[in-house]
Amino acid sequence: MKNIIILLIATTLLSGCLASYPKVKDTKNASFIKFERKIIDPVLGSITRYANVDNKQKCHETYSDHKLLAVQNRGNPLVSELNLNGLYVKPGNDFRILISTTAGGATCEILASMDAQAGQNYKILTEGNVYIGVNKCSAKLYKQASNGNTYEQIQFKEYIECNK
Repeated sequence: MKNIIILLIATTLLSGCLASYPKVKDTKNASFIKFERKIIDPVLGSITRYANVDNKQKCHETYSDHKLLAVQNRGNPLVSELNLNGLYVKPGNDFRILISTTAGGATCEILASMDAQAGQNYKILTEGNVYIGVNKCSAKLYKQASNGNTYEQIQFKEYIECNK
């Protein structure tokens, strides 16, 4: 129990260390990304962080100087969620994202990139099992169809499951 409390405090402190992604003023020419997750985790819950990273980012490296896009939390009252409804980002080639889910002592990371097009809406779905000894997660990228009501799956430009 002592280890779990220490881990929760450390996770809380780390979540506050990342700077948030800067607010985009010209939303008409921006891309919009929303985040969803379907994570099976222990009773104490889990936290998923989405951070915009540079092209030097490697799996399992510290990402303290990168920009936090969103935080999704289940079960930790000490962690504040961020951008649950999504956010606007600057469009451009090679928009890189590090997706990190932590549950108890387990972490699952994905490093992905996409070509964010101006005026396009996207959804990133993170799913998997995050337990000590299981750690299997994946992410899927969707873009909003032209009818505006549905999303169609597309491929990330680059996709690495760091726990493989």
